[in-house]
Amino acid sequence: DVCSSDLLQPGVVCVPRVSIDEMRRRIRRAKFVVLPLEKTDYCVGQQTFLQSMALGKSVLLPKIPAVCDYIRNGETGFLYEVNSEKDLGRKLQALLSSSETVERVGRAARAVTEAQFSEAMMAARIVGLLRGIVRSVSELTIRE
Repeated sequence: DVCSSDLLQPGVVCVPRVSIDEMRRRIRRAKFVVLPLEKTDYCVGQQTFLQSMALGKSVLLPKIPAVCDYIRNGETGFLYEVNSEKDLGRKLQALLSSSETVERVGRAARAVTEAQFSEAMMAARIVGLLRGIVRSVSELTIRE
């Protein structure tokens, strides 16, 4: 179990599943947010890291397909090599030693989330995509 107390360093808190309200409370109190996601064939973690970014927090995530479309490494968040404790450790040390960088990237994360990844923006993109599909199907049906 990754949250086993003998695996955690002093000052590190491992948080199991919590309600959205509790997640937001914890994110607001955090200096930055780390999500040690596993590489999967499906999307994972978006709600948590996008909420973190929207709240102006820097995020540290593994370089996996589920997150790479959302993060510009060093600009809107930080990525570490998946399954590399060494790289994760280096990135954690860098973030712990540079409040200025953490805050700058957190501000950029909030700005990009508001501009590109808000629920309203994503819903508008989905509606546009669906309208395009309906138009294409309608045009095919009319030709036949």
